[in-house]
Amino acid sequence: MKIIRFIQKHLLFISIIAFGIGLRLFFAFSFNHLFDYFNILVLAKSTADTNSLLEGFFVLKNAIQHESQLFGKIYYQVIAVWLYFLDAIKIIDLSFIFDTKPYNPEAPYMSGFSHWGPLHYQATAIKLIQFLYEGIFLFFFLSTLRLIKKHSYNSLLIGALFWALNPFMIYATYVPFQSDLAMTTFLLGGVYFALKILINKEKRLTSKNLILMSICFAIGAIIKQVPILFIVPFLIIIAPTFLSFLLNAGIFALAYFVISQPFSADSVLMKTFFLTSDESTALFNFTLNNASIVIIAYCLAVLLIFLFRNKIRENPFNIIRISIILLSIVYISEDLSFLYAQFNIWIMPFLIIMAFLDPIYAVFLLVPILGFYRWIIIDNGSMTGSMWLTYGAPLDKIPSFESLLNNVLQPKLIHRFINSLFILGHSLIIFYSIKYWSQTKKFLR
Repeated sequence: MKIIRFIQKHLLFISIIAFGIGLRLFFAFSFNHLFDYFNILVLAKSTADTNSLLEGFFVLKNAIQHESQLFGKIYYQVIAVWLYFLDAIKIIDLSFIFDTKPYNPEAPYMSGFSHWGPLHYQATAIKLIQFLYEGIFLFFFLSTLRLIKKHSYNSLLIGALFWALNPFMIYATYVPFQSDLAMTTFLLGGVYFALKILINKEKRLTSKNLILMSICFAIGAIIKQVPILFIVPFLIIIAPTFLSFLLNAGIFALAYFVISQPFSADSVLMKTFFLTSDESTALFNFTLNNASIVIIAYCLAVLLIFLFRNKIRENPFNIIRISIILLSIVYISEDLSFLYAQFNIWIMPFLIIMAFLDPIYAVFLLVPILGFYRWIIIDNGSMTGSMWLTYGAPLDKIPSFESLLNNVLQPKLIHRFINSLFILGHSLIIFYSIKYWSQTKKFLR
């Protein structure tokens, strides 16, 4: 009876969530970016078979002459556990994904890769592991909105609509099967726990929320390194004493060390193709007289946060604005040739959360949307070619954006114009955030 009353009371909210789930199932079935997805699947299968990325890495290198950019090992291990589960319930046969036999160290491994892959229903089922991160993301996202609008049911409905209908977050998660949602989830989790600390005015050396914040940032940083940029400024704001700063920085370092598994057999591979790869270090490519712009901007941001930490603490929600500033610094500094479409989803939940405090941030959502389409102009196949297996080869013949531009304008000029707008947009976000912060305007809860 209680369950029925709960459903009746929250029917609209449940309907929105159900629609979002259905939309994700549609994307998972309908779109397949085989290059990215199968690369990740090969590495996850290698982890499941050998608890190492080495075998899968060299399968990819030999088959497609490509040294794959890696994510943190934990991302592949979670997929490997899901593969074990699907194998146990007979949805897939793990031994025969890209192979003709169970793993044997004395025989060629995944010899079927580049010749065939899992059946379509199996490929769809494997993607559903992303619902693990969707659930955690929804918890942190809606919980953060509850901290801002404590008794507003409408805010939860708007947040649920943002989650359910956001095609950019859905596409990046279920088509190329990328790890950006997973990283964004734990980044948001760290910000959520930081917000709770400031709202509750916790003054202890450490606390449950501080530890959970450090762990969330550590997991996110292991998947993709962006959350590393958050731990120092956040501890400057939150830690009541220098001893507390050192203690909680140590907790983050310990969590990062343990979860990153530096003792594993593939640790050297991870250092080379995760921590120090061209993609990972592209953030430092934007230079002024051989000085990295991101290092200058980040150090300046940390210095300003240190100098104005007491003023920042007056309003707990300043922590969200600082998150947006840090992410915008990343977007401005990142080498645009490595700034892939899916990276633009990192900032989206923070902008919509901030929009509940200042509606102008909803307008700023246009900037990551522009960033998403900036890349699609280059990589038309990621939009039309990804439907090739489900809705027919003719879709692959749709003219690309670039080919259309070739007929009317100079595509390089258009591309530079869009890049300029993208960087200008993030510059405006930083400018407005600092201007609003300096006014010390109190937000209404």
